[in-house]
Amino acid sequence: MNINISTKLQYFYISLLFIIFAGVFFFPKEETPNLLENNGKGVFDLSAHWSQGTIVAIIRHVERCDRSENQCLEGKTGITVVGKKMAMIFFIIQNIKASPPQK
Repeated sequence: MNINISTKLQYFYISLLFIIFAGVFFFPKEETPNLLENNGKGVFDLSAHWSQGTIVAIIRHVERCDRSENQCLEGKTGITVVGKKMAMIFFIIQNIKASPPQK
């Protein structure tokens, strides 16, 4: 069987599309958890693990406007009102724990 180059390229592209489709279908993108659900339980759980030294958290983005239906602070390129609240709650909790005891 003699297959020309264009047929090989077609097979290649079909295979590539199948692999991409299978990857998207079998490995869907997980939604970022909302730390404010259940009365902020996620924030307190994260904070507890942080204070025990069992987790390292990097807050790169809180809830972004381009990935949410919630109200935005400024346009569609910033963060949402909910995202700001999440970041502020986490920041306040960490500052309280890091503060020296009052005499």
